[in-house]
Amino acid sequence: IFIGGSVFYLSWSACLGGERAALEEFPHYANPQSGPRPLQGTCEVRFTTEASRKEVLGYYDECLRQNGWRVLGYEAHHPFKRGVGGEYDRLSEALKTPKAAAVSLATRRDGYNYWVSYEPPSKVNPDLPKDEALVMAYVREGGRPGAFRD
Repeated sequence: IFIGGSVFYLSWSACLGGERAALEEFPHYANPQSGPRPLQGTCEVRFTTEASRKEVLGYYDECLRQNGWRVLGYEAHHPFKRGVGGEYDRLSEALKTPKAAAVSLATRRDGYNYWVSYEPPSKVNPDLPKDEALVMAYVREGGRPGAFRD
């Protein structure tokens, strides 16, 4: 029972400290439809929008920089085709990938990693409303921000 209690506490602790504060330090592009809530050791919010990758990720890039986050880069991938995408230093470079590619922004500040992921509208994904993209913003304390170097 103690072990189960510890696991439960650890999974919820991702949204009790600095992660939650980071997600709430400026308004999101749209009102979150879920979150902040813990997800696999991170604290996340998610929403859908008809806005473009450029609008959403440009908004987060600017807000995060204004709040002292260091932008590490962008990553693009096609959720249904292998080999489409890559890592980029600038949003303008990541936006040159096909419109069907998902693009993520990676940032870091004071031992926290903040990611924003934009998954474009897709007829293949039945969980997305018609003509709306899924946006997820999530924060994790510690660790490395994926393949990006500090």
